[in-house]
Amino acid sequence: MFRFWVYFASYVLKKHRLSNLFNTLPRNSPLRYSVYQTLLEVATSNGDLNVLELTKTDVEKWLSEWEISDEEKASFLRSVSEAYAKAEQP
Repeated sequence: MFRFWVYFASYVLKKHRLSNLFNTLPRNSPLRYSVYQTLLEVATSNGDLNVLELTKTDVEKWLSEWEISDEEKASFLRSVSEAYAKAEQP
């Protein structure tokens, strides 16, 4: 049981740190892309995608703000799509 709590605490800290970092970076920072990709991976791997409360409007807004390449934009959209597909699996 102790291991579970250590793992859970570690996950919560990662999620909060990544979320705080994402929100403190300038809106047009290309680093936001990398940070959110990591946050998406952490949430998905823990079956906690719903916590991100990701909306289509958020994604569209971020992609217009972030100074990233078209390839990175496509990669981000693929990651979001794959995360939701994985979350729908039992």
